[in-house]
Amino acid sequence: MARAWRGVASEVLLDGNARSTLGNVVRAVGVALELGVREIVLVTSGWHARRAAALVPAAARGTGVRVEVEPTGERGSLRARVRELVC
Repeated sequence: MARAWRGVASEVLLDGNARSTLGNVVRAVGVALELGVREIVLVTSGWHARRAAALVPAAARGTGVRVEVEPTGERGSLRARVRELVC
């Protein structure tokens, strides 16, 4: 996803230990708060963007951190899209 990001950023932080979308978002919000960052751009695959967009506001609620979801053009395999639908 880091290679897919084409936007402007003062700093890009990568979470190589992410095991779930929710865990990734919670960690990103925590790091943002530690660093005093007020905006996070979560770059995710196009097939995963809807679920990420649903989870992100819940993780950031009440923190003052703004989170934006930016989908890539990646469609994902049939298996990945079916898994996403189930989730």
